[in-house]
Amino acid sequence: MHRDWRDQPARALVKYGSMIKSPQGFPIQSPYLAIANRQAEIMMRIACEFGFTPASRSRIATPAPPDRGLFAILDDPPDEAVS
Repeated sequence: MHRDWRDQPARALVKYGSMIKSPQGFPIQSPYLAIANRQAEIMMRIACEFGFTPASRSRIATPAPPDRGLFAILDDPPDEAVS
């Protein structure tokens, strides 16, 4: 059910083709083709946003590793409180 928005235009393109006849009998582009193209655009933007493409992967910044590990911090004596 959740994939119907994606599968319906693809199934219609397979069934009817990318060109259909208008009510006047002239061939026109199938409206399902425009829907499928728009969905492909949206998915490419999402892929870029999440770093799934090689170009977008280079723009993802990772935090620098800490200078000291967790155990090094725990082994340090606590700072003396100033009264």
